[in-house]
Amino acid sequence: MRLLIYSLSLFVLCVSCQKTKWYKKDFSEVDKKEYAQQILQGMLKSYYQGTPPAEHMLFEAQKYDSTNAAIWRELGVPYLKRGYYHDSYYYYDQAVKFEPETWQGYRGYNYLYFYRDFDRAIADFNATDSLTLDFTDYPQGQSVDYMRGIAYYGLGNIERSQEYLHKYINEITSKSDESWVDTYAFLYCGLGYLKEEKPDSAILYFNKLIKYNPNLSDGYFHKASTLFYKGELVEAKKLVDKAEELFKTGSFHKRPYIEVLDQIYMEDIDKLKSQIQDVR
Repeated sequence: MRLLIYSLSLFVLCVSCQKTKWYKKDFSEVDKKEYAQQILQGMLKSYYQGTPPAEHMLFEAQKYDSTNAAIWRELGVPYLKRGYYHDSYYYYDQAVKFEPETWQGYRGYNYLYFYRDFDRAIADFNATDSLTLDFTDYPQGQSVDYMRGIAYYGLGNIERSQEYLHKYINEITSKSDESWVDTYAFLYCGLGYLKEEKPDSAILYFNKLIKYNPNLSDGYFHKASTLFYKGELVEAKKLVDKAEELFKTGSFHKRPYIEVLDQIYMEDIDKLKSQIQDVR
């Protein structure tokens, strides 16, 4: 029995030595980068972002390639989603440093939606354009022109907002058709026209929003509000009732983790209904 235990211990020791030799062997620089990428992909397949195993694997990957921008970005994501924006931006800045073509637009996306730093968002979108001259970038699946339009809307620069929103709408329409446009572009075009006191133009875009996204409360609410402003109370009442119905199902413009610009709430719908009722 003692001989068996000794033999097994010797076997485990030999295996351990082989493993130690493998991890300590000298990788080429190419091998290190490939190994770091393998660790990253293994983490993405196996663990949720921000969990201890995920963090451990990312830091392990960085030992082999500290210039891998995707690793830096993944380290920043949990902080971003949990509201620790200041901490997250250190990691996103490093991602941009090592791979600006890929991550500069993503950082702008974060500045726009999470931080509401509209000036920095616009600067990142502009820089992205200068890096990729032959096509429009879509960080996180959104056109930089569309997001520039939202950023300028947030700054209160409606003229520039409309310029970029229309640029985005026209590009998509020319390549396919209007039904492929992100319908929130119609929403913010309409809201922009309201700020410019152009209710008829606003209604045109709220109609487009309703046409292409008929189950969204926002289009009905804002059209109802505009018609109320114009004194068309009967139609406004019908639309605000529809807005209320859809809102109660959870179908309104919102995003995970954050409040969108000019997000509507049940209090807004109740207030408009009360105003319509008081006039009637």
